[in-house]
Amino acid sequence: YYVTVNCSDPDGLRASVQATINVVDVNEPPTIPAANRKFNLTETSTIGTVIGTLVGSDPENDALTFSITAMTDDQSDDYQDTIAVAGGDELVTAGVVDFEALEHSTI
Repeated sequence: YYVTVNCSDPDGLRASVQATINVVDVNEPPTIPAANRKFNLTETSTIGTVIGTLVGSDPENDALTFSITAMTDDQSDDYQDTIAVAGGDELVTAGVVDFEALEHSTI
């Protein structure tokens, strides 16, 4: 942007200068759409079963990397390695899934 900045004193003397304002892009965080946050899985699924494909977008069109940092289920210590990311964007079973022990988990 180009703007003209004016100033004056009580005696009516004036000065003007043209100023340049540069707008700098801010790196904004990626997002994961709400439709891509809930998956269903049967407990008879074998290890390596694809649960779903992870989708996200980045305002700057940067490449995205998906990972699992924690499971927040009460029994997460026992099932930390049950779900994994494979192939960059696939959520897969990495261990035996037991409905009674892991009915609802948040990762």
